[in-house]
Order: sequence, then C-alpha cells, then structure tokens
Amino acid sequence: MYPVALKNYFLSIMLALVSSGVSAEIFLFSSGDQFHGCLDCEESDKNSICNRYGKFGSLYQSSSIWNANGIGNVARRDSPFSDMGIGLKMADTQGKFKGNLSISDKGDTEYSQSLKVIWGANQKNYSDVRNDFCTLIEKLNNKKI
Repeated sequence: MYPVALKNYFLSIMLALVSSGVSAEIFLFSSGDQFHGCLDCEESDKNSICNRYGKFGSLYQSSSIWNANGIGNVARRDSPFSDMGIGLKMADTQGKFKGNLSISDKGDTEYSQSLKVIWGANQKNYSDVRNDFCTLIEKLNNKKI
C-alpha cells in the first residue's frame, strides 16, 4: 500500500475500534497531577491537545505531548511515547481515572492503542502523529450526538 493509503487504512480501523468507547472530555495529567490538556475536546478549545496554536497542542510548548523535549520526550517515564513508561493519566470531568495514555504496555485504552499504531506508522514524527491522531479524535467527536 502507498503511505497515504496505509495511514487512511489505519485511521479507519482505529476509528472503528475507538468509537465504541468514546467519552466526553478526557483530561491528561502527569504523575505529579500537572495538567497536560484535553484529549477529546474540540480542536478550537484552548486546552485541546489538537489545538496546534494552544499550550497543549503546540510542538514547541513543554507541556504539550507533541513536544519531543517536553512531556513528549520518549525518555520520560510519564511521556505517552515512552516504550517503558506509564504515560499520562486520563480522567473524565468528574475526576474518574480512565486509564493511561501510553504506547507502552501500560497504555490499556483504545486511545493508547490508536496512538501506538499511529506513532509507528508515522515513524515517530511528532507533527505527523499529531495530525493523524487529531484527525481520529475529530472523527470521533463528529460521531458524538
């Protein structure tokens, strides 16, 4: 398959897998309970990890999972991109724990599995991973009624 077709194929599979467990407003926290953005908020939300101009969606902000030198650094235990780490805690608006966002085996959620596939398919390119993961989130948000 061509790279674009392969990415689209993975996105459609991930959409089918994740859509059954879609929640509203999942927030990300590091082990010290530092806030790292909203996983499934609308892209225009200032706290969205998909708002490329916001604090949590930028490639350049240390609090963004998309920053290779910040919380997204693969060497950090709480990075979602660490093969051996625990990733970020996910909690809903009531503060209920929803699992960890991680590409490691600690990432036991559909979001984590999707992120892991997208991370590998994009050869660990943060910008491309953000674009594809956020495309998936946008499609999931459009399915919410």
